[in-house]
Formats: sequence, C-alpha cells, structure tokens
Amino acid sequence: MRRYFPMVILLVLAASGFSAGQSLNGQAEIRVRLLNYKNGRALKGRRVTLSFRDPDRKPAIRDEVVTSKTDSDGIALFKIHAAPAPMVWVVLPDDYVCAAEEEFSTARLLQYGISSKLADDSYCRSHSAPFPDARPGEVIIPAHRLNIFQQFWRALD
Repeated sequence: MRRYFPMVILLVLAASGFSAGQSLNGQAEIRVRLLNYKNGRALKGRRVTLSFRDPDRKPAIRDEVVTSKTDSDGIALFKIHAAPAPMVWVVLPDDYVCAAEEEFSTARLLQYGISSKLADDSYCRSHSAPFPDARPGEVIIPAHRLNIFQQFWRALD
C-alpha cells in the first residue's frame, strides 16, 4: 500500500492542476468558440484577438495582445504563460461581434466560462439557433461574418 501512495498523490495533484483551464505551472488556457449568430455553426479560419486590460479600460502595463485563428470546430486556442490582467477583451478583426458584451473578467472566464448573450443590433437580427453552455476557460461568441463590402464600410467608421 505504501508504495502506491506517492503515485496516488501525483495523480491527485495532476488532476486538480488541470481544472478550470489552468495547469500546474500557472499557464492559463483560454478557448474562444466563434459561432454563426444565425445557425449556431462554427466559424472556421476566422481571426480572433484577445487584449488583456485593467478594469479602468486602460491597456495593462504588460499590455498583452494575442491573436489566433479558429479551427474546424470554431475554437481559437490561447495559452497565456504569465498571470493575465483582470479583464479580457475579445476582438474580431474581420467579423462583427453579435455578443451583448465583449469584455469579461478573466477570473470569471477561467473559473466558470462565459456564454455571451446576443446583442440587439441590426447586424444580429433573425437568429434562431440555441448556443451551447461554456465550459471553464471558454468564451462562446456569436458573430456575423462580414463580406468584403461590409468590412470596407466598417473600416471607414
């Protein structure tokens, strides 16, 4: 029995270290799932940017901005090595965010996950798809995929 005790302790530490999207070495993993606001399908190959900020909306001293692309499941994976700032802001450079909010508490995101509510907006009307619940460390963002003319018009604003 005593020879199995160290192995059991290591297993328990490893299992507890991977909970809530964090590993034992302090590395946080944030997943942003990008879904089409109309039908709830994954948007693949889209750029997603995370900007970590202080609560007063000023860029953090260590202003960390990271960009990734979504995979075939619509998930952009971000591995954050340092302790992130208290707030995280999700930016979609090529798409229109149909979420009611785009800035979230980093602690709430890592502990519970965030499933965004749809914004009442002219770009985001006529939706019928239910969106899944978020897991810890995950943000679910509904988005309107912009065509080239809409992207140009958005750049002028």
